[in-house]
Amino acid sequence: MPWGGRRSSNVKCAPLALLELLDWPRGVKVIAFLTEQAARAHEAYLKEEVEKRGHELVTVGIPFGSNEKEVWEIFNAIAQHMGQGEELAVDLTHGFRSLPILMLGALIFLKEARNLNLKGLFYGALEARGSEDSVEPIFDLSKIVDMVEMAHGARIFRKYGHSDELGGILARIQDEVRKAGAVAEAPKKLKSLGDTLRELSAFLAEGFPLEIGNAAFKLKRLDMNLLKKEIADFIPPVGLLFDEIVAGFRGMANCEGGLHGGWKGKVALDFKELLREAEVVDWYLGQGQERLALALMRELMVNRVILSMGNSQEWLNYSQARKPAERRLNVLTEMRKQGHKMSSTQEVLSDWWKTVAERRNATAHCGFKKETLSPS
Repeated sequence: MPWGGRRSSNVKCAPLALLELLDWPRGVKVIAFLTEQAARAHEAYLKEEVEKRGHELVTVGIPFGSNEKEVWEIFNAIAQHMGQGEELAVDLTHGFRSLPILMLGALIFLKEARNLNLKGLFYGALEARGSEDSVEPIFDLSKIVDMVEMAHGARIFRKYGHSDELGGILARIQDEVRKAGAVAEAPKKLKSLGDTLRELSAFLAEGFPLEIGNAAFKLKRLDMNLLKKEIADFIPPVGLLFDEIVAGFRGMANCEGGLHGGWKGKVALDFKELLREAEVVDWYLGQGQERLALALMRELMVNRVILSMGNSQEWLNYSQARKPAERRLNVLTEMRKQGHKMSSTQEVLSDWWKTVAERRNATAHCGFKKETLSPS
């Protein structure tokens, strides 16, 4: 909740200044977490000043945090006063020693656990004044929380390949910067990148290879130079992952794609498409997502047979192309089972089809079969 640096308040402590500078409506609940010594020195003054402004003061006693037991007492005190979905602004200016760090840690956790809407994380920097007569600036340190969320998004991306968390942050940052109107040139493409990453992540989670390819196609069409500049200007931590994210998804892109409907019918079944699908399979295997890898392996084998049958024009039509190809693979498997003479290529193909189909069916049917399964 920025105020643009155009206003000041002549008060003794930062929380009272924030009540005026942020234009809160009357009736706001102000919660002061105070040690016993701080309560003796400041509670009466705070109560008078807060109520004078039409708000309610709630004081909560906390220890110094001198040991682990006291740290958890502070956390519990904070948690007990943070309701589900509440909107709040936090001031850390007058916290004693390590208490602001404890408060910050608790808020980061509770923001997720209680779905809090954090409107600002403020610190009045007395040491930043130019002289005794100058105004003490109050900084919004919300970017600290943003960086923690980016770290979580980076971990999810590295571990599972999901980019929806980072995509959501990119989209939100553009919206916030443009809404604030505090910069001459607001970002134009962060939201496009964020939306594309979320779309790509959703299709990867569902296992739709053509839709994955179209989302990756959209990613390739974005202005990478402009994106790098906007990331460097407005969300630098993501810049450390940008090349890795783009490189990991670009190879999945369809040769043909589109921003609107009708693109799917233009995707041709050829060896380039088979290699692209294999790239998606490799990505799933690299992320440990065997269920989706097996599902696509099966369809990739069907596509290869369709191509060999010369039926690629109808490759997305189940009755005209996919079912006949599946039937041929099933026949090969049965011939192999019965000991018919086969070429080495046919033997390999039938063995692959049998192995992939059995494992895929086991996962698709959630392991409801007599045989005991082992994890991949």
